[in-house]
Amino acid sequence: MVTEKEVRDAEERLEQDEILVAVKTLPSQQKLALHAILSDGLHESTTDKVYTRYLTLCEVTGMRELQGAHPNFISEFTISEFISSKNVYRGWYGRIRLIKPNVPPQKALKILDGDYS
Repeated sequence: MVTEKEVRDAEERLEQDEILVAVKTLPSQQKLALHAILSDGLHESTTDKVYTRYLTLCEVTGMRELQGAHPNFISEFTISEFISSKNVYRGWYGRIRLIKPNVPPQKALKILDGDYS
């Protein structure tokens, strides 16, 4: 007999697999941006840290940076549920956006790394 927990686990694995297939079909620049987000693992990161990693990845892969597109990528990833993000006000230091991945970073990074090997 199949338990309710097994059904929930199977549904969750299916959702994750669908997301990973979607990761594989992203355009190259979006893959770099997602790689920059996921390289922190399951930890929250800020947009400035992610942007710095994105620039480094562009340099390493020889791809040209898309100026001004990075905030759009983050918004698209939030809508696609690859990540969750929230704006946080830090007083004197201003407003920042915290980003946390919703996809398993190890699996997604393996897919993304395979594209640039």
